[in-house]
Amino acid sequence: MAQRKQHERTSDPLKALRQIMARPLVAPVPRAGRAGWMLFTGALALIAGIVGGLVGMAFLFPVPQTSGAQVIIGRVAAREGGSDQFPALAPLAAAVVDIVDIHDAVALADRHGRGVVLTSDGWVATLRTALPTARGSAPGIVARDRTLHAVTEVAYDPMSDLAFLRVPTLSATVVPIRDRDGRYPGMPLFAPTEDAGLVLVRLRARSVREQPAALQSSDRWGSRLTFDGSTPLIRGTPLVDEDGAVVALVLADDVALPVDAMVTALASLFRDGAVTRNALGVMYRDRSAFIVDDTDAGQGAIIEAPPRGRAFTASSPLREVLEEGDRIIAVGDDPLTERRFLEEILQEYPLGAVITLSVLAEGEAATHTVTLTKVTGETVGYP
Repeated sequence: MAQRKQHERTSDPLKALRQIMARPLVAPVPRAGRAGWMLFTGALALIAGIVGGLVGMAFLFPVPQTSGAQVIIGRVAAREGGSDQFPALAPLAAAVVDIVDIHDAVALADRHGRGVVLTSDGWVATLRTALPTARGSAPGIVARDRTLHAVTEVAYDPMSDLAFLRVPTLSATVVPIRDRDGRYPGMPLFAPTEDAGLVLVRLRARSVREQPAALQSSDRWGSRLTFDGSTPLIRGTPLVDEDGAVVALVLADDVALPVDAMVTALASLFRDGAVTRNALGVMYRDRSAFIVDDTDAGQGAIIEAPPRGRAFTASSPLREVLEEGDRIIAVGDDPLTERRFLEEILQEYPLGAVITLSVLAEGEAATHTVTLTKVTGETVGYP
């Protein structure tokens, strides 16, 4: 029997092959399953990588933690009829610097004020009151990277509270500047907080005078912006509009210096390293500073000497043509109003330009052509 079975197994050598070929092909199935699992696992890894990358990028942008203030990040509602704008949060945060005494700075709390970077090669705009004033002190700035940089020189504006710092080692983000166009009461402005958030403030008035009844000189900038001062802000903090452009620097409390003063100072600053302004060298009052009973109230600048001084400087081009009590009502085609001050209009002309003044003298209108004098602010260097 055993010999017969052995004979049957060996008599048909193709029988075993036919039996194998008749079996179902199950080998490819496991291989297809492994490929599917590999594809599924790869898709999960890709999704996890994308999510992880987004989470990692989120840590690059600081999250505000300010208490007691309305902090805004993201889109904000524009004025009626306009579109939503996204404030330039990251560039603004990188453009704001803290001002310290480089000899006495231990912590950020020791800062004297703030400033905003104007140029990528190290010009910073701030205020006189934001600088250290102690004897032997020297200003320095702390940038976003928390690195202390020495200030090599400070250029002071002869007509305003502006001061411009030169910091050659600074390389920082620059934000745009916007002049007076488009301002209106109630418009939203934003101030950067210490932790890179934005605080919303509201513009109350386009411009105000610091001391409206006091004598004003053509060597003094006069306009101010007032805003909602519910959140205390550090001197020199920039205020930006909905597009992230700087419109003012905070002076104190709820008052800011508009960048109109800054814009007209930049040409001479970048060219000469000092701020040079046009001037008439005359003391005067704006008619908007007091109420009078005539149709011209609120316009012009009346020439008037201070109690212990003179109405004209020795270099004034008006010294020989005008007298006290005369009133300047226009510069060229620009009338003087409560929104258009004499010294600000003068800065719109080239330095040392020849201008035409419209004047009322003893009730008679007259026109005088004069050459503007130039006043240069002090520049202080630090070794």
